[in-house]
Amino acid sequence: MAFRMNHLHLKTPDPKQTADFYVEYTGAKVLKENTRPDGSKNYRLDLHGVELNVTEFLTEQKLSQFYGLEHVAIDTNNFDGEVTKIKSAGLKIPADIQGRSFAPLLRGEKPKGWRTAMYYRYYHDPGDHNTASHYGVRTLTHKLIYYWKKNQWELYDLHRDPNELRNIYNDPTEKKTIEKLKKEMFRLKKELKDDDEFANEQPPNGVDKKVPGQKQQLDLNEAAELK
Repeated sequence: MAFRMNHLHLKTPDPKQTADFYVEYTGAKVLKENTRPDGSKNYRLDLHGVELNVTEFLTEQKLSQFYGLEHVAIDTNNFDGEVTKIKSAGLKIPADIQGRSFAPLLRGEKPKGWRTAMYYRYYHDPGDHNTASHYGVRTLTHKLIYYWKKNQWELYDLHRDPNELRNIYNDPTEKKTIEKLKKEMFRLKKELKDDDEFANEQPPNGVDKKVPGQKQQLDLNEAAELK
């Protein structure tokens, strides 16, 4: 699978009336109804296997808005591969796209600046998987994890411990490895513009809604030293 339809997003002056229309005339089913702080309603519909989100204008959205089909969200299970196809076709890659073309690899070349680490953040606490909120960095050999609400760290050697059963963060022999991984983690965090927007509290409708004034309660002295 190269692409998969994730959802459609409609914006309308009357979300309820629009949702009722799709239910009555197209056979859509209402999956969820949300009430926003301003009292307006949002609807998530199942349109014969396609998720359809129906909302009013979003006050927290910084970009210009219009009524109608706002966007079509598409997933891919091979992001770098699709970026490679786009570049191979001679199209310009937008600056905010995080994917990298691996066309040089197909030519037997080593790509310039090829990434060797991946940053990620998990917000839902505990969420469906009963996993505490955390963020971290993964390389070919190690995974460093920070649970910011608990101020706790984990480090795993993925070669010796591929199932991540032994936390070696407090092992004094891993000091240099930890320093290196923290430096890379905070570098990527800054590069990807993760400013801890939803670190302490998630909005009722998910992390798409901004919660003013919420910042991560983390001692950044160590981070500043490592940057």
